[in-house]
Amino acid sequence: TLKFSKRHKQFFDLALAYNISIFVGYDFVDGTKSIFNTEETMVEMQEELRTLVRAAKHPAVVAWIVGNELNGPWNLFVCDKDLAENFGVSGCQFGASVEKLMKSVNLLCGVVREENVLCGTALANVNLPTEKQHLVGFQLWGALGWIKIADKFMDQIDFWGVNLYTRRYFSPMGIFHRFHLVSSRPFLITEYGVDAYSLHPQLEGWNGYDTMGTEDEVSQADWLSSMVEDIERHATTCKAGCGVRFTSGGAIMAWVDEYWKGKAVTPVPTSDERMPTIARVCPSLKEYLHSPCGYMSPTQPDLYVSEEWFGMMAVKQKCSINKVDLLRPRVAYYLLKLLWTKGGTCTVFYGQDDALVAYDTADFPDCSKSMKSYHNRTMHLFMRAEAEAFHDIKIEPNEPTPVFAHFEN
Repeated sequence: TLKFSKRHKQFFDLALAYNISIFVGYDFVDGTKSIFNTEETMVEMQEELRTLVRAAKHPAVVAWIVGNELNGPWNLFVCDKDLAENFGVSGCQFGASVEKLMKSVNLLCGVVREENVLCGTALANVNLPTEKQHLVGFQLWGALGWIKIADKFMDQIDFWGVNLYTRRYFSPMGIFHRFHLVSSRPFLITEYGVDAYSLHPQLEGWNGYDTMGTEDEVSQADWLSSMVEDIERHATTCKAGCGVRFTSGGAIMAWVDEYWKGKAVTPVPTSDERMPTIARVCPSLKEYLHSPCGYMSPTQPDLYVSEEWFGMMAVKQKCSINKVDLLRPRVAYYLLKLLWTKGGTCTVFYGQDDALVAYDTADFPDCSKSMKSYHNRTMHLFMRAEAEAFHDIKIEPNEPTPVFAHFEN
């Protein structure tokens, strides 16, 4: 996210020198503070965005992403009335109108495209407001429903982005199989990731951040590499061993740990015995301390999201104000380096450097089939084990995982 200054030019120049493309985010606060639901406020926001786009004009900047998870009810732009009341407001800015919000995003993207830059938005993978779900049926879950409704009138958007926090694999998710049914535009996973913390608090005695758990680089790297290879198998450039080829890539959350995030999250009601203990130290009001604060979620290896620990880089030494922290690469960084620069991936791509191709598809025509079969077996075993654990059911060896027990349900 950029501010009104030219100080970013040196960074852009370096990115261009290393052949790195930049997507810039246009950020919002929430539906009570970032107002753009009237003609007057829309014009003001368009002018602000236009000024930013022009200030950031550079060959390295290829696209802007207007808004992050604006469709998430917690951001108070669109939601059911009862959800708004839960957040302490009488209603969301656009009420329950999917159309009004997305048409407003479309108008903002029009400003970006007037400057000859691509534009998209990043959706949360959440359901439509209850009163709108019937418009798409009950087979289109999460962001697919939003895209189904909005795609036909989003004439100023170049690509769709969705933030996906799933389990170890993306493949079982409906969006990986049904996106082509709702849009022909390019698709990006605008956020995905795994935190590097394992929560196992000391349940008795004194409690502080250092008694809440331990850093877990190995699980982070293991899960993240599975996600990366899953994306590669579904990439539009995949040549062999592919799934449904529809995604243009993804953005990993995050480069470095974000110490301030523990201030904004609080434990949610749950039966997990760890929560009373973690609630003694969360939310974290000290942004200079590394807290484990977050919330329960089945999207992480330890079933808990530690918001401050998503970095592929850890902060080895914090430096004084206006100076750069000293960083320490985690295992995930080295594993991704292996996959992306050392030829470690087994996926074969169109246009790939011959030196990095895993195997010759002409000489070994069955190789991709064998790897795809192995991946599918591994994924389904993982799904079965999770379904049995979460739903307390027993699935026979040749029995498929019931739909109700899929992760996204």
